[in-house]
Amino acid sequence: MNLDQMKKIVDGAPDGASHYSILTNHYYKYDDFYGMWEEYWDIQNAPMWQRVFSMSQEGKLEKISYLRTELAKREPMDLRAVDIPHGTIVLEK
Repeated sequence: MNLDQMKKIVDGAPDGASHYSILTNHYYKYDDFYGMWEEYWDIQNAPMWQRVFSMSQEGKLEKISYLRTELAKREPMDLRAVDIPHGTIVLEK
């Protein structure tokens, strides 16, 4: 998965989403109370979570937290000049 795909998935994630399926292009979250997966649907601007009773693609879900971590590793750092007691160090991108 490339950087742009990861950004698109992370930016489009609805509140509460913990996983993303590349096969179905849907977001998922696990409901601990019921012990079931829920799938996110945005039908005619009426977003909702719907329980999934049969989860055959559980092993094919990408964790959104993992994608966020990978994006953080790859994005350039915001560097600036830093004053230290014996001089100044200028960090450049």
